[in-house]
Amino acid sequence: MNEAEFVLKRIEKTQPDSYWTEYVPDFFDYKNVLYIGIERYRAVFIKNFLDHGYKIDLLEIWEPHVEHYRKANKVLNMFGEIYHGDVRNVDEIIHKRYDQVLWFHGPEHLEREEIPAVLRKLSKMTLKLIAMACPYGESTSPARGGNEHNRHYSALFPLDFLNWGFSVEASDKRIKAWRYQ
Repeated sequence: MNEAEFVLKRIEKTQPDSYWTEYVPDFFDYKNVLYIGIERYRAVFIKNFLDHGYKIDLLEIWEPHVEHYRKANKVLNMFGEIYHGDVRNVDEIIHKRYDQVLWFHGPEHLEREEIPAVLRKLSKMTLKLIAMACPYGESTSPARGGNEHNRHYSALFPLDFLNWGFSVEASDKRIKAWRYQ
């Protein structure tokens, strides 16, 4: 299976729109999104965004994932820019603004103390909505397949996101947080 076929297969494994729209009714009403933290085996919500006519840019820290999506995109042409870099340096990597930023399962990969500075940088580049999801509380994840960036460094709780100015919905396993700009 080539890279493009693999991406097409992975984006079919998504969540229903209601995963977000139950709490953020206009979640899929914008035009463009910066999707942070895409990986080869998880491309959740990419199909949803495409079905709603979004232009999607990607930011990913691990080079093999970046190369995977760049190769696939040469055939599929479903993404705009595919940036390689660390979200902690997003303001040095990306110099444009987005209607929406989605950091899906990403905050837990940073130390808790680093997250507020990243959120301030993301706020400056977001016109309408920042949304995030992460595990609830302690969630261990080791490096996998040589990807040291896969480790979880923070156990996050709803109160963390509330203190950072976000609305929150939480279950026993997952936190969803969002803020309108």
